Amino acid sequence: MHFLTAIIIAACSVAAAPGAAPEVVGMSRRSNVLEARNACGVDGVVNGQCGEVWDFNDCTGHIVHHIKPDCTQTCIKVTDTGIASVRAMGDGTYGTTCYLYDDENCTSEIGKTGNAITSTDKKCASAPEGKTIKSWKCTFKCHT
Repeated sequence: MHFLTAIIIAACSVAAAPGAAPEVVGMSRRSNVLEARNACGVDGVVNGQCGEVWDFNDCTGHIVHHIKPDCTQTCIKVTDTGIASVRAMGDGTYGTTCYLYDDENCTSEIGKTGNAITSTDKKCASAPEGKTIKSWKCTFKCHT
């Protein structure tokens, strides 16, 4: 029983605490962190959660980058390709929320999608007029 308790405590300590500084990675640097979780499944079904960034407002144009979000709060710095909007998709049971920031460290929020859960519940957020998205993140199945 003590072993199980130790495992649970260790797993809980891995999740990002609210207010903790997020890990920051660049979009152009296909880091191991992103490679391990960037393949999105079919939205609305188990493991179908996804966060996508687009080159035009209202999630139109082309998908510039995407991740399979989790609760690590990883901040993705916009590097070589500008983005204008982000779309969140859940897995049918749990929700995905994506956030937009006008700094490179995911601290100055300028928009967010809202919590998208089902396949018909995709949420999009665009940068406000006159603002530039410099970083973004998406979270899935988080309580913060």
